[in-house]
Amino acid sequence: MVPTEPPFVTRLLAKAERWQADLDAGRVKNRAELARREETSTGRASQVLNLLRLEPEIQEWIRGLPPGTPARYVAERQLREIARMPPAEQIEAVRRRWGPGAVPCSGR
Repeated sequence: MVPTEPPFVTRLLAKAERWQADLDAGRVKNRAELARREETSTGRASQVLNLLRLEPEIQEWIRGLPPGTPARYVAERQLREIARMPPAEQIEAVRRRWGPGAVPCSGR
């Protein structure tokens, strides 16, 4: 059976984008209200939203991961650590961890 569901981190990034859109549009006032609506903790909501701090090239790479990519291959925890890095260091960190082809060159 061929997997059809996007990888966990791809779904999580999409969730972060939806949540941020809800915040931007005023559908929720803040992360605490968002967390209550989603029945999670404010800390967890922040962890998910912080994935949006990843450089756009990294986010695009995550969106392009093929269905069936194991969660252990691209783990949320690893991406959260990279999201805390300065932008100039993020792409290099991804390439060190997942190989030079993980994020296409964009002049960096």
